[in-house]
Amino acid sequence: DIDGLRIMGMSILESLSEVCTKDLARFAMTIFTRLCSDNELKKEKLGNVNLRALDYILLGRARTCAGLNPVDAINQGLDCINGVNKSPKICYQAKLVKAIGITCLARYYASESQVVLAVQQYQSALNLLPAEATLWGEAAIYFDRIGNLALAQHCYSTHTRLIQSQLVSK
Repeated sequence: DIDGLRIMGMSILESLSEVCTKDLARFAMTIFTRLCSDNELKKEKLGNVNLRALDYILLGRARTCAGLNPVDAINQGLDCINGVNKSPKICYQAKLVKAIGITCLARYYASESQVVLAVQQYQSALNLLPAEATLWGEAAIYFDRIGNLALAQHCYSTHTRLIQSQLVSK
């Protein structure tokens, strides 16, 4: 069952964030490669483009955990979304999946010390989901780490403002 396979793959990725082993990362890659294969996609209901895109993006995350380059897989996921959602007013779910992909690219470029690309990707993700407090916090930490204090300060203050507004609304 495709949904069960996806959930299993996501669970493995979640555990990789705590204890990263190459074997587990390769197992996750196998799952998401299978989900991305044409045979599996034909079984899935047409119109599940966001899920298909997410599978490619999660394959990219698994590749990163295995120490491999995730860019092609993530870009394939982003192409899925861009190919269908040509309108600038794409649905929130598509924006979320796209932001996950862009953030994964930013993290990869940051880990490879490709500062210009990492900064561009973080800024793209923030433009896509301007109300996502955790994303602002992550970007702030990265900008602080690379010494871009103006951007870091802007991200920290936006992060704080978003958190405070969420607390007030509850």
